[in-house]
Parts: sequence; structure tokens; C-alpha cells
Amino acid sequence: MNLDLSELSLLAPIFRELFKGYHVSRRDAELYSQLSNLQDAYRALFKALGFVHFGSGNVQSSTVVRHYD
Repeated sequence: MNLDLSELSLLAPIFRELFKGYHVSRRDAELYSQLSNLQDAYRALFKALGFVHFGSGNVQSSTVVRHYD
């Protein structure tokens, strides 16, 4: 899978919030919208970087955690 990182214009703030354990929700309209629209791309990127997510099965209500083998 090739990711176009230019599409992920809110990557830094989204990653920062998820990494802190914050659950991005509809009240975070801009972040939520991008996560909803590009969920597969964010999930693939986080997985490629060695992060796993915990949550209800969607990126918006997940926490990313660095996975070490």
C-alpha cells in the first residue's frame, strides 16, 4: 500500500492527541472529519510505524500505543 502523506494534513495533531490517549470525537470537528474520511490511511500508517490501536474498532475512538516485539 502506498500512502500519500500530503493527504494526511492533520497527522501531527491527530497523532499527538491519540498518543496522549485522547479520544478524538465529533466535538473535534476538523480532526474527526479527517480521521473519518481517511481512516484506512491513518490505520495503515500507524501500523507501519509499529503502533497498535485499542478501542471500539475505529480510529476515532482509539488509542495508539507503540508495540515492541
